[in-house]
Amino acid sequence: MREAAEMHEKKVSDLALHNTIDVASVNTSQFARITSMREEMVGFQEVMDKLSRQLLRGSPELDVISIVGMAGLGKTTLANKLFLDQLVVSHFDVRAQCCVSQAYTRKDLLLTIIRGVKKDTIISDKLPENELADKLRRLLLVQRYLILVDDVWETNAWDDLKPCFYDANNGSRIILTTWLIVLIAGILEAMEKEKHSWEQVASNLGPHIHAKSEDIIDLSYQNLPYHLKPCFLYFGAFLEDEEIKVSKLTWLWTEEGLVKPHAEKLPEDIAEYYLENLIGRNLVMVSKKSSDGKIKACRIHDLLLDYCRLKAKMENFLQWIKGKNIADPSSFARQKHKMSRRLCLYFEGDNLVEWSSIFLAVQSFHLMKSRHIASSSIGCTSFTFNNFKFLRVLDMEFTIIDSFPQALTCLRYCAIRITEDSSLSFSSNLWNFETLIVKGIGGRVSLPDTLWKMVKLRHLHIYSRAMFTNPNVQMFVESSPKMDVLRTLASAWFSCVEDADNILANTPNVQKLRCEVLRCDGFFPAFNNLTKLEVLKFSCGPAYTWSTELKLPPNLKKLTLSSGRIFNLNQVATLPRLAVLKLLHVITKYEVWEVTREQFPPIKFLKLHDPDILEWNVADDAFPCLEHLVLRKCRYLEEIPSSFGDMATLKSIKVLECNDSLVESAKDIRETQVEEIQNSGFKLFIQK
Repeated sequence: MREAAEMHEKKVSDLALHNTIDVASVNTSQFARITSMREEMVGFQEVMDKLSRQLLRGSPELDVISIVGMAGLGKTTLANKLFLDQLVVSHFDVRAQCCVSQAYTRKDLLLTIIRGVKKDTIISDKLPENELADKLRRLLLVQRYLILVDDVWETNAWDDLKPCFYDANNGSRIILTTWLIVLIAGILEAMEKEKHSWEQVASNLGPHIHAKSEDIIDLSYQNLPYHLKPCFLYFGAFLEDEEIKVSKLTWLWTEEGLVKPHAEKLPEDIAEYYLENLIGRNLVMVSKKSSDGKIKACRIHDLLLDYCRLKAKMENFLQWIKGKNIADPSSFARQKHKMSRRLCLYFEGDNLVEWSSIFLAVQSFHLMKSRHIASSSIGCTSFTFNNFKFLRVLDMEFTIIDSFPQALTCLRYCAIRITEDSSLSFSSNLWNFETLIVKGIGGRVSLPDTLWKMVKLRHLHIYSRAMFTNPNVQMFVESSPKMDVLRTLASAWFSCVEDADNILANTPNVQKLRCEVLRCDGFFPAFNNLTKLEVLKFSCGPAYTWSTELKLPPNLKKLTLSSGRIFNLNQVATLPRLAVLKLLHVITKYEVWEVTREQFPPIKFLKLHDPDILEWNVADDAFPCLEHLVLRKCRYLEEIPSSFGDMATLKSIKVLECNDSLVESAKDIRETQVEEIQNSGFKLFIQK
């Protein structure tokens, strides 16, 4: 990127980015959250040391160090930690810092920096800008200075300050935290790695780099492939600062018809590829990852969100309505022919019937919750939505409904909230249904028999316990069609293993399953019949007999076992594709857990929560692929096996609410990892 900037130095910017650190590449998205939890974090120190060396050593020339990344990644926290470091404090004659943000004035920035440099002097804010700039320059002439300029949104801010920073060849340094440049990097990342391509980008950026940040965002948008543009604009349907679940986002994209079909790939996989592309272009940021390293949640910067909403409205792609106009739907009546087929309303839904009479042709409806309430509610739901004949997407995840809309035959996606211990009732004509998300306030949700007529259903996600109501489960299932395309089923509740087997026999191709069986009586459900199952979260009720046969399918990649009594883990240890294993409150037959070199070969993530083992012995070559170990509430375990210190693949250990001796053994492993095998990227997290 520096080469592209140098091609058009005068035209683009002469911002000196001699040393640029992208905080996204060093896992700092968790930095602020981890420190606030009073955990001991080890491993991030390597990045701190690198930046400290750049501040304290190197060329005597004035050097600008930019810490780059999207909002929320911890850039400011990192910069402040450097700024306050005692070695850094003692090295420089003077230090000062200022925060730019989106709305700033040059005069305010100059006053802030001058008052930081001359703390014992009163500086009048009535001085003209030019005098303040000259004063700052003279103050820094003979000083070795460190200036922290935080949250730079546009290059104009740097241009306003740069002439004040005199280079006395004495090792002065400037730290910038910025995110705007990552959009440009995203453009370059997607371009051919040819000189002429980068020259073209630099030429296009020339007229805009000093202008509004919206111009840079627009250039990023225009550079997107055609199929990614509507996916990016769809972020306009979400709230500011909302953490967006990847599963929900990709399901919505799919049901909206934004994902190109592929003969050999599932639409969800294609949608995840789209998201990774947008993240790679720095238009979307990762906010949470799952235990196997996949993106679990994402978010979008407020500036980009504003752009999405504005652009979506201009292109008649999506309409976001909020504020005073929400109370008077009639104000939009004359614009019906111009309204988008996707509608987002931000209100509590009191006059939804009036809105439904205006937006008869809307195909996607999102009712957003107020930040001040946990959820809102709608009465006479079925009647209210009778006019929405063409609805494909109904997203009311935070809205409690009293009945399910019955006339929406085109509906493909629906997210709703219901009261505690509710029963859902569906009409038999919802044959296009593909995704159903139900959030309850608690208790159980009873599912009707008509659910089995939804032969296109791909994702059934009930956040409460989902119960199948037919008293004769076996007879009913035998007479019902199989749900061959169902991929996600959560969270199903069964009274016994037999009921679980009968229901699951009708979902042969499920890939992700979360379920609970009240009575296991020594047996697991026949999960081995689900040959495509990759993710299983299974919980047993109170168990008084030992389960000797786990019946697990060979393609499992992630397994979470909660509660229950398991005779041994030998069947789990031999699963050929298992990468993630979580054992939560699981009781085993033995007090000493012996792990041999042949066991758990593909495991990358292992979590033990409240295990009953007293001793853990691990062979030297065991867990050859393990990257992350999490131990929580290990009341009886005194130490972590020393062999973990020699695992070359190990990246982190997290110890939560464990006894002191186990914590000390974790610290010994850290020392071995860092000092002896030179694993500088190893991290240790401790929370007592």
